[in-house]
Amino acid sequence: MLQDHKWFIAVLLVGSTFYIYNAFYRRKRISTPVQINMRYPIHSLSDLNLPLADQPKNLTYLPIVRTNRQLCGQKSLNLLFVVHSHWQNVGLRRKMRGRFRKLKLLTKKRTAALFVMGCPREQYQLQTLMAEHKTYNDIHIVNITESYHNISLKARSWIYYVNSTCGNRIQYIVKLDDDVVFNPNLLLALVERLTQEKNFVACRTFVAGVVTRNVNSKW
Repeated sequence: MLQDHKWFIAVLLVGSTFYIYNAFYRRKRISTPVQINMRYPIHSLSDLNLPLADQPKNLTYLPIVRTNRQLCGQKSLNLLFVVHSHWQNVGLRRKMRGRFRKLKLLTKKRTAALFVMGCPREQYQLQTLMAEHKTYNDIHIVNITESYHNISLKARSWIYYVNSTCGNRIQYIVKLDDDVVFNPNLLLALVERLTQEKNFVACRTFVAGVVTRNVNSKW
């Protein structure tokens, strides 16, 4: 009987100690002032001079540094080539423009091209890109750091811009990368076969594809 009382007293002491400690710790934690990080005060964000990569992003509309403001103008387009590029890939853009020009794609079929890229970090690099745009008027520069992980943001920018500028005045949009080689004549033949389709997306599909979980993989 005495043995049972000892166990009861021991359990009671442990429980009381645990309760008192938690009550004291909770009161101490509540009374501790909250430390607020004032890195992004909403009233003076422009005064912080944050690097481009650290600036908060509005994912609905990303600021556009430069673009073709007369993309559609008063006319409709049969075909718009949207080419994701990197600001450094001047040679690849030159080759693609040359191919368009050789086949007269941008004149015969009411077709236009728009090269989409992020913003260079250095001012002199941006000035070089501006000069290229002034010559060809076909570059869409998004105010984000050029990065593989920002591809989706680049896409959101041009989709928003094309939709708000042209609306339903573009029949087809072909999205490419600047290192893609394609046969324009076969592409146009394919487009002509799809003239009866409405509101569709044509692309390569993966059947029973597996999501890559390797954190070291680019994909």
